[in-house]
Amino acid sequence: MTSTKPGGPSTGLATSGCYAALLRDCDGGPTTKEHCISNGLLKRVGDRFLVEGLPWLTESRWLTKSAMVARVLCERHNNALSVLDDEIGRLHDVLHGAHQGGDVGIHDFDGEDLERWALKVLLGLGASGNLLLNGQRERMETIPELHLRILFGDDEIPEWCGFYYIGGRVPALDADLLSIALAQYPPADREAGTVYGVTVRLLDFQFVTSITQRLQPGPPQLRYRPHGFILGDPERGRIRLRWRHTPSNQVLVLKMREPPKVEPL
Repeated sequence: MTSTKPGGPSTGLATSGCYAALLRDCDGGPTTKEHCISNGLLKRVGDRFLVEGLPWLTESRWLTKSAMVARVLCERHNNALSVLDDEIGRLHDVLHGAHQGGDVGIHDFDGEDLERWALKVLLGLGASGNLLLNGQRERMETIPELHLRILFGDDEIPEWCGFYYIGGRVPALDADLLSIALAQYPPADREAGTVYGVTVRLLDFQFVTSITQRLQPGPPQLRYRPHGFILGDPERGRIRLRWRHTPSNQVLVLKMREPPKVEPL
């Protein structure tokens, strides 16, 4: 797992407006501009992307890159999380290369980095007031300490929580390049409306990261922490995922759309 702990000894400082202030390891300076969804990823997918705030994406909302900038972290914590942004950008590039029909080879990723990137997105959206809950724009006034400890590498996601690959296309995840949705308890649940994770679709790659809730297989079929993916059939490359705990030996075939055809001159 890539380190996201700020460098050097703990400062004991809490910057007002930094959503990680509860950890008392801020730099004491002003908050800095942070892209709730990684700037490098947004540059790759364009200026508009789809965000969903209701259970299993029954409604959607288009947001722009400029709308996703907020002052929600001090510079010290912002810099510490940049490695997660680098990893999701690298994942995009591998998927994009395979999507275009190229042989991309074999690429290794730390699965917990993908989980924590999804958590970073969730906390950034929540702290900046860009969550859509029950049709209303909401702000997470208090970030649970466990979420922060997981994000900055001081704790682990509870057993059987974390990364679940979503098998089959989710109809409401209809943006071609990037869709992001909140995962919430359904209306019939006693915790109805409470957010327990975030769902991401990046090109043809779909996964939900559950922070506190063990998910049950069903439609769409969920695969917990798979060992990796074969990109396309015929194969265009492979993604291998590393896990410290509860890994699966499953290697899934990621169905990919046909690459764009190039007409002869």
